[in-house]
Amino acid sequence: MSDATAAKRVEGIWSGYTQGTNRGKVLLRIKRSADTANVLTGEGILYDEQLGVTEARLSGQTSGDKAELRILEVRGLAPLVPREGQVVLNLKEDGTAEGEWQTDIGTSGAFRLVRATFGTIGWYLRSLSAKASLVCRKWLARIYGSFLVALAIVSIFWNTKISYSALILLLVPVPFVFHRQLAQLIALVHSARIKKLGPIEFDREQTPPNEEIFAAARLQAQEGIVFTHLNQIFVLRTKMLLAVVAHSNGRLSIADFRGLALSFGVPAENVDVTINAIVQANCAQIQNERIVPTMLGQRYVQFGLRLV
Repeated sequence: MSDATAAKRVEGIWSGYTQGTNRGKVLLRIKRSADTANVLTGEGILYDEQLGVTEARLSGQTSGDKAELRILEVRGLAPLVPREGQVVLNLKEDGTAEGEWQTDIGTSGAFRLVRATFGTIGWYLRSLSAKASLVCRKWLARIYGSFLVALAIVSIFWNTKISYSALILLLVPVPFVFHRQLAQLIALVHSARIKKLGPIEFDREQTPPNEEIFAAARLQAQEGIVFTHLNQIFVLRTKMLLAVVAHSNGRLSIADFRGLALSFGVPAENVDVTINAIVQANCAQIQNERIVPTMLGQRYVQFGLRLV
């Protein structure tokens, strides 16, 4: 198949599903360049089951029955958004497509696509809806907070009375809109050891815990944050390899690790990247040409590792 023919086949709107570090529905629109037949540009929308809508802009070209695209820009709601990545799309004889993707923050996965049942108008409607969702989630807290402040000012200076039922309805969305800010406020209150703030009581009088309990609580809280972060940045194969390293007790050589990584399906050019990711995360160390798990790595595998 010529590159021009492959580009013509891959052009259009695709719909499908991806799984891996991110799971959800995928929409992809690919267009051919007017100047070069096998040069492609594209836009993708991921409806992540946990993180919501993510948009991406892509560019690449066809090679045989395969399209290789680079991720140029990503806009999403995740705490950590990739700056670049790669998508490989393989065309099938039955008119479908499948492939893999990976990013610079270690996320990756596989996908399968079919031709979308809607046309250009349907794509634009879904694209506008995705953009509106991103803007709404980004500015909702600020808009709602400004509305509550304005309402409070009006009630103070114009002596406006708000019924309790209306006030309750106005405040019901607060925990959902400001959940991150509330979590930070609660952490700040606890760190300042504030027991009571107006009618709100945070801690009842009780026998104070000793320093050992405080130390254990701080350790668990810090480890919980670290474990959550590692589960987000490590891909499934990296987690599996780290589990092997943690149970090897320092007996796994770098050569054995490379062979194991290749058998798990890690591309040869990404093996060193995987080793560096594990070492930089302080989950393992290189000693005498061996990969030795650290205490953090062992505790992560034992208590915090999540494969999904």
